[in-house]
Amino acid sequence: EPTAALDLAHQLAALGAGRQFARAGGGVLAVLHDLRLACRYADRVAVLRSGRIAASGAPAEALSLSCVRDVYGLEEDSLDLFLDVTRPCARRAKCDAPMQNHAR
Repeated sequence: EPTAALDLAHQLAALGAGRQFARAGGGVLAVLHDLRLACRYADRVAVLRSGRIAASGAPAEALSLSCVRDVYGLEEDSLDLFLDVTRPCARRAKCDAPMQNHAR
């Protein structure tokens, strides 16, 4: 999990570097528990439940409300928070500008 012990600026820098590497033709595989970061930086995600793939595909597709509800055991009233988390998925689909290095 490449961002586990990093502050926000360094999380963005690390994943931005991975994004640039992927754009240059490289392959990047990252394990993330932060759905916002997965939505923002991943081209594809795999959602695991009990060690098996529950969903995979583009972040906006694989991180559907029904999948997240089932995998994480969320109640309906908890899904408002999830909607706030997944908004970057929709924005990224419209605007995939190059990532900048946010670390100082």
